[in-house]
Amino acid sequence: MKLQTTTRAGSLRDDREKRSVRANRIEKEKSLRKLSVILALVLCAVLCVFCFASCGKKSGTEQTTANETTPAATEAKTEAATEAKTEAATEPATVPATEKSTEPATDAATEPATEPATDKATEPATVPTGCVHEWDEGEENYVVDEEPDCFNEGSKSFHCKLCGKPVPETVVILPKKHVPEKEYEIETEPTCCTDGLKILYCAECGDPIEEVLIEADPDAHKVDNWEVSKQPTLLDPTGHRSGVCKYCEEPLEEELTFKHNVQVFTTSSGKYSAGHATLGEIRGDEHFYATDDHINGLDLLVEYSFLWNDTLLNLYNINGTMPAVDTRFATTESGSTGNMGIVRLELAENTTSQWCICKYAGGFTAYGTSEPDNPYPRFEETVMDATAYPNIGGANLGDGQPLGDTQWGWHRVSIRFHEEVTNIDEVKEGAAATYYIQLWVYIDGDLVIHTSGTDHRWGGDGSDRKLYSVKSDEEGGVIYTENDNLYLHGAFLDSRKMNSDVGYFEIADYSAKIGDGKDDFVQQVRKVQNPTLTTFEVEEGVSLPSTMWYELAD
Repeated sequence: MKLQTTTRAGSLRDDREKRSVRANRIEKEKSLRKLSVILALVLCAVLCVFCFASCGKKSGTEQTTANETTPAATEAKTEAATEAKTEAATEPATVPATEKSTEPATDAATEPATEPATDKATEPATVPTGCVHEWDEGEENYVVDEEPDCFNEGSKSFHCKLCGKPVPETVVILPKKHVPEKEYEIETEPTCCTDGLKILYCAECGDPIEEVLIEADPDAHKVDNWEVSKQPTLLDPTGHRSGVCKYCEEPLEEELTFKHNVQVFTTSSGKYSAGHATLGEIRGDEHFYATDDHINGLDLLVEYSFLWNDTLLNLYNINGTMPAVDTRFATTESGSTGNMGIVRLELAENTTSQWCICKYAGGFTAYGTSEPDNPYPRFEETVMDATAYPNIGGANLGDGQPLGDTQWGWHRVSIRFHEEVTNIDEVKEGAAATYYIQLWVYIDGDLVIHTSGTDHRWGGDGSDRKLYSVKSDEEGGVIYTENDNLYLHGAFLDSRKMNSDVGYFEIADYSAKIGDGKDDFVQQVRKVQNPTLTTFEVEEGVSLPSTMWYELAD
């Protein structure tokens, strides 16, 4: 029983040893397989490298080999030819034969075949993949590789003189600091009920640096459409207007104060128009031609106050004559193109010329009209009360009257221009219209000129500037066409060239409108016989007369 137990125990020990040996063998086999796989991969990698190297070497070698065989063959042929010639000739003939057979063969076969092979095989190998960099030091030799900005770093380095690449040692450039603009930029204006905003920007990168709140201003109201109930004037310098604030809707009232607008002319050329607008803008919804409401049509009414003063004597133009203030029509907004005058006011002298006859210094006249028998005759002039203004411009009349005996100061000019058609029934039947034009000029409420004519032309081109035209509609009626695109310049000064002295010129209280006769003038005025002499200062040390030669009529 004991023997049997011992035998079984030995058998079990043997089995364990066998299993252990088998397990070790299996483990070794796995390790060998892994090692075989690794060796195979390594071998494949080596073969691939060898193949690529062989291909590159082969492509460079094949051409080189071809080039190398040519000199060998050439040399063999050369030697054979040399020996043959040596045997057949004497020694003096040997050297030329050798030179001719050797040198051309070498030039033709060796050099062309060798140089291309050298280019292709050698040059790629000279690329400085392992360049020993050379560079010049010193701050001035740095190259900025990347510019810094206000937030990000930049870099600079020395660059190799051989390959141009940056040297590995790179210097960091620190970010710039913001450079603020000189002034804040208003982003949002404050109003009477909302805050505003202003921003300070960087002058370098444009980014905002600082934002500052602007407190609401209780007085910062905004009115888009003011209603002027009373305009300030020379006679009454305080006016009034009202409106509603667009932000807080608060009703607002404001006082207006008259402000001088003195034009200063020196030695340079100058033009000035106190007011200009198209006839369409002036008339609005009304009409200059006859309607049921206005059977004779309406008038063009122009008014302004003009400051006569002694400095106007300095405004000589390039022709040596005095400039004038024109009331004129023009085809352009500038007033200098396609213009045709209506009334001319000489500023400081008597004038008799092809354009006008001003009988008194600082006088006034109307331009000509066209008649069938005479292209450019004058209007039929009726001078009513011009003798009341003998020296309005301050020039000597030639009879010993001193310059001091003047009427310098403010005078009111009022112009009424009327156009009508006298043969409207014939026009309905197809006849050409006959126009009758009248012009009235008032100074300080006094009628000084009344002219009339059947047409209104002036200038070399004979241009006709009417308020409107009319023709038959071929059905027993008429068609009116208003000249809405024609510009009116109510007070236009063109002073081309002045002497060295200064001239001060001012127009005030200008108005141009459509109306029904002289009763529709904005200011109904009358002349003041003995006004109080007053002045106002236009600049330090310079005063101009401000005497009012007119007043409002009752």
